[in-house]
Amino acid sequence: MVKYTAMSYLIFKSVHVIAVVSWFAGLFYLGRLFVYLREAHDAPDPDNRILLKQFNLMAKRVWWMILTPASVVSILIGFHLAAVGDHLQAPWMQAKLAMISLLVAYQLLCGRYRRLFATGKPLAQSSRYFRIFNEIPTILLIAIVFLVITKSVSIAVNGVVIAVAVALGIMLEIRFFRKSIRFFKQSKKEDSK
Repeated sequence: MVKYTAMSYLIFKSVHVIAVVSWFAGLFYLGRLFVYLREAHDAPDPDNRILLKQFNLMAKRVWWMILTPASVVSILIGFHLAAVGDHLQAPWMQAKLAMISLLVAYQLLCGRYRRLFATGKPLAQSSRYFRIFNEIPTILLIAIVFLVITKSVSIAVNGVVIAVAVALGIMLEIRFFRKSIRFFKQSKKEDSK
């Protein structure tokens, strides 16, 4: 086992947190680019060619300059810190590693979508699909933060359930609000006739 001074351990931990923040920022941004890429396919020519080229370039840069290095640094330093802290056998760490595995799988799927978008052919998935797809790392982030802070699997599960319930409530509220606006606009048009 490696011996650390308190300061060197905190430096490793700080670099890990910075890398994790960068990793999630890259995932959130790439997910939003997928929405834009999907919508660009429906834009009229020549706008769609210009948008597709730019968004694909941005997605490639996010992948290679942010996501890949941040995920590698996060995982390597994270495993090192878990081993040094003798946390690998703890139930909360096992759950966190499962969440990290899902996050890596999500990132690999993002890589697949990025390559498919780069071909220039429209994907079957809608922009709405990619909006929902982009929420997956948020759910994983909530679970991971609850696990790391509370070191309790049950509290993390409750936190994720509450977060998903709040998110669904907000989505339903937005949907209701949009329908209400459409209804009022339509009734206003009918009244003016």
